[in-house]
Amino acid sequence: MVMTTAQELILEGRIQGILKGKKDIILDILKNRFGKVPKEISGTVNSYCDSTALMSLAVLAGTCESLKEFKDGLR
Repeated sequence: MVMTTAQELILEGRIQGILKGKKDIILDILKNRFGKVPKEISGTVNSYCDSTALMSLAVLAGTCESLKEFKDGLR
């Protein structure tokens, strides 16, 4: 099935929304656990565009002992 340009744009918007939601959850977890999240970390998290990598970061955010440990787990 061939998608129209409008359908492709809608799909891309949905994908971007899902990725943004995952990024927001990761940053919320870090904020709730450790307080203010440095811009360097939030910027790096926001640069991710792979859903699987973001899921790994979500697990790391929930299990790491410190922001340094989380930062060390970033690429």
